[in-house]
Amino acid sequence: MQFNKQNVMTVVTADDISQRVILAGIYGYFAYDIDSLQKAVTSERTSSRCMYGRLTKVMDSTNRSRFVLDNGNYIFSLFYPTDNYLNTNRY
Repeated sequence: MQFNKQNVMTVVTADDISQRVILAGIYGYFAYDIDSLQKAVTSERTSSRCMYGRLTKVMDSTNRSRFVLDNGNYIFSLFYPTDNYLNTNRY
């Protein structure tokens, strides 16, 4: 898939994701740095520095990392939305 930096959600733009979208289910790539995120999106594969899963919560603006992956074990600062369903081919 082609990487589009306009699609990257950051800690600054995290509030643009509505609670309704989160409840409906949105999947994508999670990372701490833009390089890892870009590599994962273009290769459509995860790595040790970038994970794929469901966005379950956006933390409040007092946190450095705001995007909660799946059951909350991981919280990231960057999110790249891709799917509205679980795409197991991206693992």
